[in-house]
Amino acid sequence: MENKAPSLKVKIICVAMAVVMALIAFIAGKLQMSVYNDLTENCTAQVTGIVDNRAQGRILRDDPAVTKYLSGIGRNHHWIHIKVTTDDVFKTGEIYADLGSEQLYEVVYIHYDPNDPGEYYLGSRIHKYKDYAVTLYLISGLVALGTLLLAWAVFRKKPERPAQKNMDSEI
Repeated sequence: MENKAPSLKVKIICVAMAVVMALIAFIAGKLQMSVYNDLTENCTAQVTGIVDNRAQGRILRDDPAVTKYLSGIGRNHHWIHIKVTTDDVFKTGEIYADLGSEQLYEVVYIHYDPNDPGEYYLGSRIHKYKDYAVTLYLISGLVALGTLLLAWAVFRKKPERPAQKNMDSEI
């Protein structure tokens, strides 16, 4: 049975897919960095809140303003409840978030955009956006490096081997 090497078309498709994966990771990192920059630049006002509950269970709230930092609404997981001291602009009186480093009865700072109070971040959690962006940039770079190595392996000129003499014809 003859073992055929993949065709050039298949090799080009593999390289193209790797390029697309690197671009997707880079763009996702750029979006995360954009969110981080927007929040840090625009969220100039601040209110405080107090963690009044750390629990596990289902939260069946559909209000995105209240559950912005909660992953998986309705899922059974650990979470905290923050009771917010509102002001004239920021009207969200409570926030649910995934369990973090905040302790029970700890004061939490909520930074919000005075022009759009729905845009806010919990003071201790702003850097997660930057961390995600850096991670995605690293993934993008590694995939790009892998793509270069793959492209080099696929498209390099292989040295031609000298033709082997057929031993049967000389006998």
